[in-house]
Amino acid sequence: MTRLRQLFSPSQIFQPLATKLTGYLPVFGPAFVNFYGTTRKFSALQSAYDEKQNEGIVEGCSYRGRALVSLTTQIGEYPKVSISAIDSDEILKVDKFLRRRRFVIHVSFMNASMISEYENPVEFEVSMGNFGNKFEDSVMPSPSTTQPTNPVFDGSGYYFLPWNESKPEVAVTCQWEDIGFRIKSLNKLLNMSRRLKNGIRQLEDALKAGKTTQDLAVQFLAVIDRLLADCENDLPEPEVGVHVPNPLDGLMKNRRKAELKRLSKQAFELRTHATDINEVIKELENYSATLDSIAIEPQNSLPDVIIWMLSGDKRIAYHRVAAHDIFYAADEEHSGAFCAKTMAFELKYPEGDDSNMRTEIPGLLRVKMWFGLQADEAHWFEQNPNTEVSVFAETYENQNLVLTDLRNQMKLKSWGTKGLLRPNWSDVSGMYSLPKGFFEEPENWKFSGDWFVNPEPSMGYDMDAGHRKFLEDVFENENRIPGGKWVKPLTAWTDVRGDPKAPRDDIQCPSGWIWSEDDWEVDRNRGVDEDGWEYAVEPSLGGYSSVEKVYHVFRRRRWVRQRVVDPNSKAESRGPTINEEGWEYAPLFNLRFHGHERKIDVVRRRRWHRKLVAEDPTAKPPHFNVLDEGGSDGIQALAIPRMFLTFKESHTYQLRAYMYQARDLLAGDRSGFSDPYASVCFLNQSQRTEKISSTLSPTWDQTLIFDEIPIVGSTEHIFQQPPVVVVELFDNDEYGKPEFLGRAKITPTVDLNPEGGKAPKLAWHTITRFSDENGGELLAAFHLMLKDDQDLPFFPPQRGSLFIVPNGIRPVLQRTAVEVLCWGLRNMDTYDLMPVKSPSIEFEIGDTVVTSTVIPNLLKSPNFPEPALIFDIMLPREDLYMPPLNIKVRDHRSFGSKPIVGRTILKSLEGFRVEPRSFSGDEDLMVVPSVNNGGNLALMDFETSMIDGTDSTRSTAKLLSGDTSTIITIEPSLEELAKVKSKASKRNFCRNINLHASQEKEIHVAVDWWSKYYASVGEKKMSGKYTEQGYEKLDFFSSELEEVPRYKKFEDFLSSIQLRKCKPKNPKALGKVVGEFKGTFKVYPLPGDRNEALPPKYLEALPSSNVEEAIVRVYIVRARDLVPMDPTTRLADPYVTVMCGKKKHSSKKEYRPNTLNPIFGQCFVDAIVSKTFSMFELTAEIPTKKDLVIQVWDHDAIGSDDLIGETTIDLENRCLTKYRATCGLPKLYHISGPNQWRDSNKPREILERMAMMWHYGKPIWKGARSVTVGNKSYSLDDFEPVGAKLPPSVGSEAERLALYVLHSGLNLVGEHVETRSLHRSNLPGLEQGKLELFVDIFPKSMGSPGPSLSIEPRIPTKYILRAVIWNTKDVVMQETSVVTGESMSDIFVKAFLQGRIQESQKTDIHYRSMDGEGQFNWRMVFSFDYLEAEQVIVHKESKGLWKDSRELKVPPRLVLQIWDDDKFSRDDQLGEIILDLNMLIPPAKSQAKCGLEQLPGVNSSIDDAENGDTTAVSKFINLFQAKRLSGFWPVTYKNKDGVTEVTGKLEMELEILTEVESSERPAGLGRHEPNVNPKLEPPKYASRHVLLLAYFAMEIFQAYCLEAQQMGDHYLFRSRHSRYFRHIIHLQLPGSFGPPTRLDESEEATANKFLSLLLDVMKDGTLYFSRMPSKVIT
Repeated sequence: MTRLRQLFSPSQIFQPLATKLTGYLPVFGPAFVNFYGTTRKFSALQSAYDEKQNEGIVEGCSYRGRALVSLTTQIGEYPKVSISAIDSDEILKVDKFLRRRRFVIHVSFMNASMISEYENPVEFEVSMGNFGNKFEDSVMPSPSTTQPTNPVFDGSGYYFLPWNESKPEVAVTCQWEDIGFRIKSLNKLLNMSRRLKNGIRQLEDALKAGKTTQDLAVQFLAVIDRLLADCENDLPEPEVGVHVPNPLDGLMKNRRKAELKRLSKQAFELRTHATDINEVIKELENYSATLDSIAIEPQNSLPDVIIWMLSGDKRIAYHRVAAHDIFYAADEEHSGAFCAKTMAFELKYPEGDDSNMRTEIPGLLRVKMWFGLQADEAHWFEQNPNTEVSVFAETYENQNLVLTDLRNQMKLKSWGTKGLLRPNWSDVSGMYSLPKGFFEEPENWKFSGDWFVNPEPSMGYDMDAGHRKFLEDVFENENRIPGGKWVKPLTAWTDVRGDPKAPRDDIQCPSGWIWSEDDWEVDRNRGVDEDGWEYAVEPSLGGYSSVEKVYHVFRRRRWVRQRVVDPNSKAESRGPTINEEGWEYAPLFNLRFHGHERKIDVVRRRRWHRKLVAEDPTAKPPHFNVLDEGGSDGIQALAIPRMFLTFKESHTYQLRAYMYQARDLLAGDRSGFSDPYASVCFLNQSQRTEKISSTLSPTWDQTLIFDEIPIVGSTEHIFQQPPVVVVELFDNDEYGKPEFLGRAKITPTVDLNPEGGKAPKLAWHTITRFSDENGGELLAAFHLMLKDDQDLPFFPPQRGSLFIVPNGIRPVLQRTAVEVLCWGLRNMDTYDLMPVKSPSIEFEIGDTVVTSTVIPNLLKSPNFPEPALIFDIMLPREDLYMPPLNIKVRDHRSFGSKPIVGRTILKSLEGFRVEPRSFSGDEDLMVVPSVNNGGNLALMDFETSMIDGTDSTRSTAKLLSGDTSTIITIEPSLEELAKVKSKASKRNFCRNINLHASQEKEIHVAVDWWSKYYASVGEKKMSGKYTEQGYEKLDFFSSELEEVPRYKKFEDFLSSIQLRKCKPKNPKALGKVVGEFKGTFKVYPLPGDRNEALPPKYLEALPSSNVEEAIVRVYIVRARDLVPMDPTTRLADPYVTVMCGKKKHSSKKEYRPNTLNPIFGQCFVDAIVSKTFSMFELTAEIPTKKDLVIQVWDHDAIGSDDLIGETTIDLENRCLTKYRATCGLPKLYHISGPNQWRDSNKPREILERMAMMWHYGKPIWKGARSVTVGNKSYSLDDFEPVGAKLPPSVGSEAERLALYVLHSGLNLVGEHVETRSLHRSNLPGLEQGKLELFVDIFPKSMGSPGPSLSIEPRIPTKYILRAVIWNTKDVVMQETSVVTGESMSDIFVKAFLQGRIQESQKTDIHYRSMDGEGQFNWRMVFSFDYLEAEQVIVHKESKGLWKDSRELKVPPRLVLQIWDDDKFSRDDQLGEIILDLNMLIPPAKSQAKCGLEQLPGVNSSIDDAENGDTTAVSKFINLFQAKRLSGFWPVTYKNKDGVTEVTGKLEMELEILTEVESSERPAGLGRHEPNVNPKLEPPKYASRHVLLLAYFAMEIFQAYCLEAQQMGDHYLFRSRHSRYFRHIIHLQLPGSFGPPTRLDESEEATANKFLSLLLDVMKDGTLYFSRMPSKVIT
């Protein structure tokens, strides 16, 4: 299938100028497209799978045709005609693509095993397109099929085809277009990708094996150097006159070259700058993905090669092989990966095996394939040395038997051809007459020798071939007339089909067999009566019944007797034997033939061959023109010869299959377990392991020996390409067919010198069922040894009659203790609609089972009364071979029922390995206090530093550049890290305390919890001066607290292990979680001598498992990146819900509108109601209600709310962990303020309790500044250097020292904020956002908790900003006066707070400024809410009438702009300045000193301040501190060249006031009342300005008049008032508006009066013009 994305590159569409690699629109061909579908079984009723094949949804199994296609894409309108005929000119253009060349496919069938069809002969067909299809008449025939062969039983459970040294070979000649240049480019890229993937896999294996840094570096260099060399090689080009490229070929070539060039550059940079092996592997995987993206050939028009398995005319199974994979090219880099190489593959059912849930595979083929031009065919023969290709003409001689006495069927005439229903000489099917004398020699071929009999090899095998035991049977028959007496018929003894058979007592045991001790007996294990009879009306119709009826006239019973292989006989006596004359017999021609004559056989045949020799090495594969029997020249048929590849070299091998164990198998029984056994198949042999009952992790410890295995070919070839071993696992059932559990294909280790070779190592192999279902893992090894005349290693020791895995291969066992802490069960689901009430647990390792006590009532107390269990067992030393631990939970129900209600398997116990405890008593105990004792801290050595698990101490080695000295970074070992722990233990904690001794005199600024939060997450601007005052930070984790490496998921005391459902009735429920097991394991070696004393146990002095009540405080800080829930706004209205057990509390009333990143600042704590944030009392009963569920919902005004996501916290693990995750310990002890101590116990109490628990004794205090714990002393001076600045809220010295000691030696959970991912059950694996929070847990037995924290969101303060615009200076002139011709501007000033442009304010307009000066005396007043701690302005933005407003935070910046006013067009912006009220640019004191040097980008000190330089910050002014500021600021504008220019200077006064101060000192907008603070007078204009304003009025009126005249508005000119203005305009602007108007004296006086009035009005600056000129006059 060709996908559209393969036909185009999107670069041209999305970024045409971004890179040199330009893209292209979809284009294709002209090239052929091949079609595949179902087999040609033309049926009106097709299955759903057939439809999928024909539609291309799944792989088609049969070639159906091809089409020559060309595709182009054009941007533009859709064509009016969708379908049209192709022009003849276009047809001529594609004629060159129809050229054909002759190709040949060679396939040698090495082995065929695991054959599912065993009742009838099987043959294989190779086809490519229609070429080679035996049912296709339109193409020339080829020797494309193998000889039909009877499958032979292999001794265990499979069938194989008995091909010996002469292997069937087929050769298919076909004709296709030559697209070699495409195939070669594709193969080169695929080979590059394959090598890179192998290199990556080797690097990963080396990393897992713990190889040295130098070894990893050498390996990495080899991979990257090979990749660089591959990228430098050019891709194959089309040969002129041979290949015909199309447009897509050129486009893809350019794309591939560009990608390889880019890849080479990146690889070279990686080689030079690589520093970490894990990053290197990730980058190499990216390179591999790049190669895969270009290693696609959408125009690969060569059809796939299809290998079919046939039985008669029925197609049973197939396999498709891509032609490019077996394509031959002179350059090996351009050849296919499997060209002339042995490969093994499974066949597939054409109906789809997964849909029918078929477990058996149709067959396993091992073949060698070659595809190439016929001119290169010699290469195929060169790749098969020591072999001979034999070609034979073939015909069958047919005969039958004739009766001489119809009354006695046992008297027969000799064999002959009288009455024969097929030709005397024919092909294998009997359809064509093929007499030996009528074969005509093919062109360039000659017969060599005469005809000879060559029996088919399978004829030497009988039905019992391969069996060790065989059940011989015969049927005794009787008949009667209805109601009469039963009598013996003429044929008294028959087989199951009713064919005559020798009487029971005359049946002889074959050679090499002996009868078992039992005699003949009646088979009563069927539907028969007590004597074994079954009755029927007519035997040919069947319908047997076990009850005799009157109308029954026939009955029969089956006699059976078992025979076994004679152990004293030689293997040769049981081997295949063939009739001397080569005849093969059968009851009928359409039945299966066998090699020895039986009494029921009526027909026989034998195969005749005559060898053909090619006179010309380049001769075409032969076929025969067989003449008719009359001798005419007409051709009757085209007969195909048989081809064989005869190997002159063959060796004998022995395979030893070391089957040790399996784990995590699929459940086959209702109990959730299986009775597994493994069946191992290798070539023509198979064997089975023993059955292990009721387990999913069987340990067979068995060696299966496959002896005397002949394999053709050289030993070197077998060493490089050994046959695969197939292992199938089954669940044994007493009744019915064994259930298939999975299959694994494994390549054996080949040893050509067994005497000096190394033993193979056991390894885990993946088991799969069907196509992709994981079926577990198999621990096994397979050793293929060359036998011939060599001495092989001794057979392994035996366990009874079975060989076990020998020493040297089997894991080394040692006596091991496995302590089990079986703490309890949680969240158990119902089983068979009933709750689990009284469970117990079975722990199984190998054959050893330990059972826990029974929980009396799971609902009241989910913990086990006696939780400590122990295994004393022999286990492997290496974890690789460690058997899994099976956990089964049984529920004890009424009437003795104990169903398994849950199970799980731990594949490895490596994570639980510990060193055995010594007897000195100084070591740490596995003691964790219960919540009843307080202080949930486990024992830990005070000497342990904080480097355990932390990221801060991790370092890497440098990667040395160069060819031989490159080193990959590897994390330092624990020993290396330990070297720095002594330095880190005392000083590490103090580094988080910012000490500024030089700033002691600075006044402390008020801080809150959010200051601490923002300082901890790195948002310094929002934290204020928190750190400068000596306050400590908290720990911010970007993941769940359990996922922090140093806390190890809080599973140091208890691990949470999910329990899965047993085999359900519904397959979809397989693997469903039904509960949770709480416990842990300690694995350590024991003394080998059982008389030695055992080391002390770890699981001693366990805490109480009683139920404990605890107060839980949940602090919800904020959420990030929530998924949008509103489809219109793409936002959400989130709120939080907290649940623990049946208790549920919500903050729905305080939802956060229109945001995906809400700040909640909510605490779910004691039952207190606050106006600012919600508080609820959450009481958890641990462990019965141990899961804290936190959900984030989306509030909807209409309809139900939607769940955004949820997270779950296990409170029990936090209470019991040694890391003390109940309440995070701050780094400083505060007694007041936002960091006030909130734990139930003070630091000294916690330290004393821990020391007593660890058996260090009570801490010894030497004053308040020194303490000794155990044998180590601590001083406060070690943690607080002299001169350290501490906040005034810190507590006593003793408490501070105790807290320092707790932090210095342990990885205790400190004060923190964790980030938890939100998920939804219906979208598994997709994160729905993140939630920042922290949880405090206070068990009631520990006392009352301290005060809760206030994380209330900050409330902004209302401020008033007053800006008085006095004047503007040096403003650029944008307009030109039509009166004077001078430059001028009509200036006004606009101002607004950033983000609130809709609230902008403007001054009045200063008209006709000729010198850039503007006078305003204008006040602007801005009210805003300001968060002083974060230095941002908070305002709410509404998106609609019915939608909630959302809160926005913007910097406090005042934007000031100077504009030029235009009446008939858009106003022009002349310049702008943005003033940050927190970092205000100092104003200039005079106009002359105002310029660009005041601004960032020119003044380097200002730039440094903006980049965080504290020394330069002092040059800025904080208006919130300065309160008032005045002076000149430059206004700038960027010209077309991007150069910043000063376009004006603004004289202004800024003042900031609180809301209270503003009410005490009021001031109005502009010059309106109250016009005070300060009082603003109107500006005084010069006389020239008045005249200019008058002229300006005339110009405006003139413009209106012209507009009115153009629009046909004659009212103005008809009115008397217009005469006045015409006169005025004539006086002011002579000749500008027609001839002068004549007025009488009274009219002239009126006009002059109007002019005077107009000038007076304009002086005040309040003249405004409306649309209609008549209204202006009025």
